[in-house]
Amino acid sequence: QTCALPILWKDFSVRKYIVSKILIEGSVDNVEVEFNRKNGTTITGLYSAKILQIKGETNLLAVVKDISEYKLAKKSILENEKKYKSIFELSPEVIVLLNMRGIITDANNKFTEILGYSREELIGKHFLRLPLHPETAKIAKEKYRTRLKKTEILSYDLKFYTKAGEIVIGSVRSTLLTSENKKDERILLMIADVTEKRIAEEKLKENEKKFSGLFQNSSQGIILHDLKGNILEANKKALKLLDYTKTELTKLTIFDLEPFEKLGPNSLLETIITKKNITAEIKFRKKNGEIFPAELSASLLEISGKKYIQSIFRDISKRKQTEEINLLLGNALKSINDAISITDKDEKLIFVNDVFLKMYGYSREEVIGKTIGFTRPSSEYDKNQDEIHRKTSQGGWSGELINARKDGTKFYIYLTTSVVRDKIGRASCRERV
Repeated sequence: QTCALPILWKDFSVRKYIVSKILIEGSVDNVEVEFNRKNGTTITGLYSAKILQIKGETNLLAVVKDISEYKLAKKSILENEKKYKSIFELSPEVIVLLNMRGIITDANNKFTEILGYSREELIGKHFLRLPLHPETAKIAKEKYRTRLKKTEILSYDLKFYTKAGEIVIGSVRSTLLTSENKKDERILLMIADVTEKRIAEEKLKENEKKFSGLFQNSSQGIILHDLKGNILEANKKALKLLDYTKTELTKLTIFDLEPFEKLGPNSLLETIITKKNITAEIKFRKKNGEIFPAELSASLLEISGKKYIQSIFRDISKRKQTEEINLLLGNALKSINDAISITDKDEKLIFVNDVFLKMYGYSREEVIGKTIGFTRPSSEYDKNQDEIHRKTSQGGWSGELINARKDGTKFYIYLTTSVVRDKIGRASCRERV
């Protein structure tokens, strides 16, 4: 077959070009040509040809070097370079390439965007000559030296100054790009802008420190436990009230302290889970088995997607004792056979017992809040009044008086008065028997 066969050449015009060049110059070198294979595929070759005279005849010596694989490889390289360039420029992180001397050979747009410098201002500069904050300049130097030793290093933070003078915090990761040619080796730096994250973390630490102070120094006991009752944390007051060490308490469940019945459809714990928060009076068990009454405020919390219960409680033993004493005193005042009344500093009634009501013929609603003077007839009211007030203020008065019932009938009483004082000794009310 003649090599002029059109079916052999993918583009026959290329053959015409080659022939014309040979006729003019006598040869061609390394012309890229695509040939058709018999099976319908194509190959790419470098075509070289030269006119030779052999025994008086003109011949053409042609050599074709198959470069199909080279072309595919080159195409792949170009595509990869395009992808790399796209990733390089569109990366949300800063990407910097350094040579082994630490000189910046390339940087993506994100670097110039964050620092505010142009690429021309950055390329050719040593990495350690960048506007680093004094706090982290030493760290950058140490990490760079470690990287040169080809030692793997974890990510680290550096502080940079922007062109506008602001501080930017970057989390730096570095990779050594090796090559057969040592001159082509590079250090790849990827820097994530973590300024907002670090500021948020610092605020969180501050808040945690504040919370920890409030938590530990609270005047009320605080226990944190999960929904199964496992105790996770307790403050100093809780440990003191329950008489446990922290190690001992965190090995227990909240049920060991007996504030709740075990988890069930009608339990207090189930109520907290359903209603999110409750306030109740319950009883706690100390380490020595002693039971004490407590006022509980429990809330359902969600921390990092997990649910917990925070129980805040205080010992109300003294309050309960006071309430019991007051109840006993109240019952005693109600059951005594003498008429008893208590007035405030303005002589208005704040308490009367049942004997008083029966004696004077009034209902409780009719007398509470009224001035005590209504028990004395108007003709008798001014008699001994100043003396009664004066001596009552000094400690007490006693003597006979004429009083009047609701129906107007008069009767004699023997009255004893005294002053009731508060915790610091101030007169808070007056008692009459």
